[in-house]
Order: sequence, then structure tokens, then C-alpha cells
Amino acid sequence: MLRGLQASAAGSDRQLVWTFSLLEVARSPQALELLAGLLDGTREIPGLTIDRDRRWELVVALARAGAPSARERIARELEQDPTDTGRKQAIAAEASLPSAAIKGLWRERFAAEPGPDALPDAQLREAMQTYHRLGQEELSEAAVDWYFETLPRFAATRDEDLVDSFSGSMFPALCDERIVRRVDALLAAGTPLPPAAQKNLRVARQEEQRCLRARRLAAGGD
Repeated sequence: MLRGLQASAAGSDRQLVWTFSLLEVARSPQALELLAGLLDGTREIPGLTIDRDRRWELVVALARAGAPSARERIARELEQDPTDTGRKQAIAAEASLPSAAIKGLWRERFAAEPGPDALPDAQLREAMQTYHRLGQEELSEAAVDWYFETLPRFAATRDEDLVDSFSGSMFPALCDERIVRRVDALLAAGTPLPPAAQKNLRVARQEEQRCLRARRLAAGGD
């Protein structure tokens, strides 16, 4: 990804494609050093404009990878951009941090009863979308039981649109037969769930099965 970005023509669409791809997977010290430098202004890629949106994309990517001083970068960027969009981006970055404590805090926030002290639905959605991240499978594993225990209660007390977001974004996709069985058990129990949530569960189940078949084929199975 890094080589593709560096080889792209300045200001081209291809350059943007490689940029977005790198932001999704950056983990090596070399890649993280580049992203931090772009954010701090000490590095530059000809033709790549680091505007406000791009700055937040860099912050989220650094947070997801657990880069040094990631939390400080989130706070500093939010101070510079205290808009509603900035707050949502800061939440997205925090929820993506590879920290068991941070993930646990967000699970508590998701499961909290609606009320004046609860976060707005829009902010919860931002956190849901970045909670599960590539390379953080161990942290997602810790949320499996919590997800299947929380979803029925969540569906009974929250708006259907938010239940839709929760059931899809918070699904622990781990390419694991246990997850398939948990979905089957939940659906077989007849737990009241909105149609959109039921659909999300069935689609996620199919993706788990597809992943499992791919692994068997890769391992030489039938």
C-alpha cells in the first residue's frame, strides 16, 4: 500500500485510492511514521492535500493502530475542530483504539439505558462503526458473549434505526463456527428483533460461513 501510494501520480485519483487503502491497514512503524508526519506537517506527499477531513482520517488510522500518543492526538484535533463533525470523528477514533479498557467503556455506553445522560444516537453510531477493527480480533473476541446477550435487551429499549446499526456494526465477525451457532440459537429462540436486525444477523451468518469455507479450501479441505 505504501509503495503504491508513493508511486502514484501527484494529485491523481489513484493517489487517493492508495491513500484510503493505506489508512485502513497501516500498522508498520514505517507507515505509521508517515501518517504521523502528514498529520504533524513534517512529512509531505506531493499532490496530497491534508485538509480537515484528511486530518481526522489520519487520526483515526493512528488510533486504530495504537500509535504512540494516539489519545493525545485525538484530544488535540478535537480542540482544533470542536464542531459536531469533529466530536463524531473523535468518538470514532477513540472507539477504534486497541485497548481492552476503552472497548469495555464503550460497551457500557452502548448498553446504557436511554436517558438524559446517555450519548446521542448519532454519536453511538460513530463508535459502533469503528469498534471492530482489522487486527483487533482478540478484542472483538471479548465482546462475543456481550453482543448476543445485549442485542435482545437493546432491541427492546432503543429506536429501530439504532438497533439496525447495533446489530450490524457490533456483530463480532471472527470467522468462527461458534458465531454461526450463536446466531442460530438467537434466531431459533424467537427473540423479538426488528426485521432489519434479523436480516443483519442472517447476512452476517452467511459471511461467517463463507469465510469458514474459504479457510477450509485454503487448508486443502473440500
